[in-house]
Amino acid sequence: MSGGLADLFTPDAVWEGAGPLYTEKFGRTSGPEAIAAMLSAYLPPNPHFRANAHLLHPGTTRTRATRSGGGG
Repeated sequence: MSGGLADLFTPDAVWEGAGPLYTEKFGRTSGPEAIAAMLSAYLPPNPHFRANAHLLHPGTTRTRATRSGGGG
């Protein structure tokens, strides 16, 4: 782990645009390095998100647990 944006994604991660506008704009990107590269194009110093630093999420995240654990 390098502490970079790609570390937030699993090796089989997929980023897909949702809805007609975002499907065309973002398409489908696979793998942590490719996703990090795509997202980095929208991070500062790019003026596109200078006043808006969040990414929209449709509310659906699928995971496959291989182990469980808890904190606290």
